[in-house]
Amino acid sequence: MATTLNTSYNVKDANVSLTIIIGDGQFGSSAVLLDSEKKTNGHNITNYPLGSGSSLDGKTLRIVTIVSDTNPSTTNMDVTYQFKGGVADQNFSLSDAVASQGDALTFDASFVFHKV
Repeated sequence: MATTLNTSYNVKDANVSLTIIIGDGQFGSSAVLLDSEKKTNGHNITNYPLGSGSSLDGKTLRIVTIVSDTNPSTTNMDVTYQFKGGVADQNFSLSDAVASQGDALTFDASFVFHKV
């Protein structure tokens, strides 16, 4: 079962970028898709250019992140999605915890872009 987020992000004409932060000292890897087209993947996605607000208008960005519990001090996990270049820079977060040390969780986030 995945921890999910479905929301929107308001954009303007400026270029929009994405940073994904895996918190709580855990390890994770993400796949980033724009309208089902793979854009990038990996464990270190920082200031990834998504395109101009005009080109993103009406499109859906889906990010699937698998986080593995590698921190022996906690089973808590969180993923933060940072967007820059829209109407306002904005962070969105998802949090959950695994039942047992060493387990993994899937975080599935979707963002619909709206040009305002």
